[in-house]
Amino acid sequence: MHKFSTALAVWAIFIFISGVMFPIELTNGASDVTQVLHSYTIYGFFSLIPIVFYGGFLSFMADWIAKHYTRFRETMSLSIHIAGGMIVYFATANIDLTILAVVATLLFFLVDRALSF
Repeated sequence: MHKFSTALAVWAIFIFISGVMFPIELTNGASDVTQVLHSYTIYGFFSLIPIVFYGGFLSFMADWIAKHYTRFRETMSLSIHIAGGMIVYFATANIDLTILAVVATLLFFLVDRALSF
């Protein structure tokens, strides 16, 4: 499947998982549903560019590099995906964002494999 379509699918799944698993606490005593919906907005806005463009480029390059290895193609691609997610730590110096980036790269790997069959 086209990497841009995969990136948009990963972005949608990432927003849903992040909003449900890590809701942003509000100070006005809002309900849990309101916190999840607010989290969708925040995570969606701040993760669109990094996930769709950086993640799409990273996934494309990981698959392109792994294509040259006939024996460990999937393992090599997964390793490059995870390493690309860990590079986020050097740009942000925030372990929470790094964990979310690694989750997003794992989603890229899984969604790309699921949609390619």
